[in-house]
Amino acid sequence: ILSTDHFPEEIINTMKELGTDPESYLQKQLYFIDAFSYRTTGERAKRGSLAVNDIRDLTSMSISFKKLSDTNEKLQLVLATISTLSIFNNDIALLDFIQTQVARIKQKKHSGIIISHKGIMGEKITQGISSLVDGVIEFKFEEGESGSLQRKLRVSYAKNIKAQGWISLQK
Repeated sequence: ILSTDHFPEEIINTMKELGTDPESYLQKQLYFIDAFSYRTTGERAKRGSLAVNDIRDLTSMSISFKKLSDTNEKLQLVLATISTLSIFNNDIALLDFIQTQVARIKQKKHSGIIISHKGIMGEKITQGISSLVDGVIEFKFEEGESGSLQRKLRVSYAKNIKAQGWISLQK
């Protein structure tokens, strides 16, 4: 997990709340590339994390991904979030970084998720990234008739999947 918005410990705690035992996966199947801690505390990454000391250093992040990709099978890479990376890096550098990671994922037959927030990146970069990936899934919140927030999802593009419109995630 490339974490740009949360401490690895926060992600681990969220995983526990969702019923997963992340401790048994740390440094076996769960690795963090921590691009958040240095900005907030100045501390080095810990507990199964590789540290990124500058969020503008896409090369170091790419090297970290390559090391993990070359030494693990069936790796699942999560970039959370590229929106934050887009604030600190120019569009061309970010698109090049994403293209490199997507190519690496496909070459090694890994899988990955790229998370972004709508409205932070320009349409050009969003479309560029969409053209590189195998699918795009969108999430949104809407206020229901009762005033409660409803979570919805739609597959706006995916190979071999027919788009069905927005689907409610409420139980």
